[in-house]
Amino acid sequence: MAAIKNDKMGFNMNTTSAPSPEILETANAFVDDVIKEAEEIARKKKVFFIFIYLFIFVF
Repeated sequence: MAAIKNDKMGFNMNTTSAPSPEILETANAFVDDVIKEAEEIARKKKVFFIFIYLFIFVF
């Protein structure tokens, strides 16, 4: 089992322990929100460039 000892702070941190379920749930929700936001931005950019293309080449 790997552990990190920090003499200045006076504690040992076990590097093999898993984060609590609450932290994982919060992290997963945050990642989901970031992905949704990125998809929304990509969709808006796609629509914008389609309109630019139509304006330049069709009109």
